[in-house]
Amino acid sequence: MNEQMVLELQHYISQVVGDHSAKMAMALNNYVLDTAASTAIYAIEKSTGNKLSNDEKDKILASIMTAMDGKLESYIQQAYSAE
Repeated sequence: MNEQMVLELQHYISQVVGDHSAKMAMALNNYVLDTAASTAIYAIEKSTGNKLSNDEKDKILASIMTAMDGKLESYIQQAYSAE
């Protein structure tokens, strides 16, 4: 295998790994948001004894997403700077 082929293979592998890492980070981010929203909804319904409407549940999720906006990127940057 010549040097050019090795470089192309390395580039391809880094793209695949990078794409996979980004997808996993987004999946984890979505999981955390969903878990936070579910926990908030459960706590509100349990403490008030009232079931929330889907619209109210959507507003809670939107509020959590707004609060978390940009934090994932910050956490990723912190992780890379710790290396």
